[in-house]
Amino acid sequence: MPLLKARRTERQRTESEALDMLARASYGHLGTTTGDGYPYVVPLNHALEGTTLYVHSAPAGQKIAGIRRDGRVCFEVSEMLQLVPGEVPCRYAVAYRSAICFGRARIVEQGDEKMRALRALALKYSGKPGPIAAEDAERVCVVAIDIEAATCKARPV
Repeated sequence: MPLLKARRTERQRTESEALDMLARASYGHLGTTTGDGYPYVVPLNHALEGTTLYVHSAPAGQKIAGIRRDGRVCFEVSEMLQLVPGEVPCRYAVAYRSAICFGRARIVEQGDEKMRALRALALKYSGKPGPIAAEDAERVCVVAIDIEAATCKARPV
């Protein structure tokens, strides 16, 4: 997976830091497009397995329609670390970390991958890996985002 270059190279972080941040973040924002080309961004819970990000969803809606139309997506996570006073009164900077990945989203219809994704999500958010009932898995849509490139940057405290 290539690491995309940040404009502010002094803030660039490594690919492993990008993946670590994607794994740790409690939620992120998925970007798709609408049928008429407008950006559509939605906050989601997620779990990272290797270089594949998993999210769950209702089986229909704007997000799923966008993925079915064009699987190219981006996913962003960020955290504000601290407000840093500037040298001039009333001027501030923000210490932060952020990671953005680009990839191809696909609907995971059935099978082992869907159950692994649901267990990964359950483990991340509840601390328990399951069990996941087959009828529950049938009702939910799982989206896999195969990460093709990422970038990560930070402004230290």
